[in-house]
Amino acid sequence: MLEKSRVLVFTTAYRPLIGGSEIALEEMVRHLPDIFFDIVTPRHRRAFLKKESGNNFCVHRVGFGLGELLDKLSFPCLGFLKALRLMSKNKYKAIHAHQASYGGGVAWLVKVFFPKTKFILTLQEGKELNKQSPIIKFFRNLMIRKADAVTAISVYLADFARNVNPKAKISVIPNGVDTEKFKPAGNPDKNTLITVSRLVPKNGVGDLIKAVKKIVDEIPDAKLIIVGGGPLRKNYELLITDYGLGDK
Repeated sequence: MLEKSRVLVFTTAYRPLIGGSEIALEEMVRHLPDIFFDIVTPRHRRAFLKKESGNNFCVHRVGFGLGELLDKLSFPCLGFLKALRLMSKNKYKAIHAHQASYGGGVAWLVKVFFPKTKFILTLQEGKELNKQSPIIKFFRNLMIRKADAVTAISVYLADFARNVNPKAKISVIPNGVDTEKFKPAGNPDKNTLITVSRLVPKNGVGDLIKAVKKIVDEIPDAKLIIVGGGPLRKNYELLITDYGLGDK
């Protein structure tokens, strides 16, 4: 039997912690059964297993499980040491970092010491990148400049990466939906918009509510369903009332 191609992945968080990036990575692993993924991530909590294996993946959790902040801060060093051990045993087609953060920092170090290894960087950030602090922008740009290829979940992120590293191969790959799990029940209402979001500033639900105010002027039966909770819930409820959208 031919040995599967291997990819070494660095991510700041993975299951049982759940977020958009974690789910996207899990789906990628599930849909590419012919590739073996070694996933290196901080341990975060002592209850989390140090090593966890599946059919085509192995999760390596590094750190002491002393909390998310401490384990993330130590991840560039401990993750790099784990990468060296794994690379001494296995041959990898590429290294892949999810987000230009702590995981991307480990990948950057690996690329510095192993420049011939292909480095893929996935951008899933949901912030206005140019408004962040200079030190965050400095380190993010370092990672993007080292990448051979960048995948981004939006045109905005792709354009940002292209401005930083025009030599990289850049692709827009939006987060997908598993249509085996999520299907319309009956005849969907074509004028109903649904968002499933944490109610925090970066997800822009307030902007969506403002857009609906304009949409209903042209499409009177349009409706918005907001699924989620968060610190801005009360703010959005007041905004809906102010715009007279209570029945929308």
